[in-house]
Amino acid sequence: MPLTLRPRRAAPWRAPLIAALAISLSTSACKKDRGIDALPALADDVVLQRLADRTLPDHARARFSIKLRSKPLGIAAPPLGGGLVVSRPDQAYLTVLNPVGGPILTLATDGTRMVFLNNRDKQAFVEEDASTTLGGATAGNVGVDDLVDVLVGLVPVTPDEHVRTRRDGALSRMLFRRQDGATITTWVDPGLGTPTRVEVDDAKGTRMVEAEYGPFEEGETGPGLPTRVTVFVPSVELTIDLRYKAWTPLEAAPDVFRPPVPDDFTTLPMTAFADGISAVGDTGSSEAETP
Repeated sequence: MPLTLRPRRAAPWRAPLIAALAISLSTSACKKDRGIDALPALADDVVLQRLADRTLPDHARARFSIKLRSKPLGIAAPPLGGGLVVSRPDQAYLTVLNPVGGPILTLATDGTRMVFLNNRDKQAFVEEDASTTLGGATAGNVGVDDLVDVLVGLVPVTPDEHVRTRRDGALSRMLFRRQDGATITTWVDPGLGTPTRVEVDDAKGTRMVEAEYGPFEEGETGPGLPTRVTVFVPSVELTIDLRYKAWTPLEAAPDVFRPPVPDDFTTLPMTAFADGISAVGDTGSSEAETP
């Protein structure tokens, strides 16, 4: 279905890891551009329209390999496999598997409820209203639909947030500013309307997240879904390298977005997970562990 840029929904949260999977999706700060010529106003409209005109499937699934690295969090895992199911605008199911095929962690949302399952420690972090759990890690307004956008290679911005577009080689460097003063800077292929890089800073200019996109698959009517997303969260030195192996459009979404919590798992509020991750970011040390 044709993509339309939509109004934003406010939602506060503090977990850099989840927000990173969400690409972290949201706010950034403005720096002066030097040596880059401003594009004509018409070009701004053209590139914005191409961002909006991309046609993506409503439902899709993908296999991927993922590599996670973070010294403060004590993560140095080899590449692992996994699977992703998305149903736009705001449903997603992502699971990372161990080498023998069992789940290590699962993140799922049906647009309202969010569940993060930690199989290693038999913990389930649950938030019944996911709209209240996203945002604080990037100091901005983040919705569940933003998370889905990022996973499928969309930039969660609206035309009224656009500040300017400048030429950066063959790319269009576009600056968007949120109401709270934070900004998103994205480098876009002007011919395709696809992002190659996104930088998210808070209103004070602190870098919250960086993301780079690999090539996009060829869709029926233009660029389709991404083949790679690499995210870096400076606060916990976390790198998430997600390489999609194959995307498959679905006629209908499977019933996977509200996974049950196993009986032998300890159920905790999502804020407990967020507090643990935030403590690591504040101290820069793995001594502050997640629950």
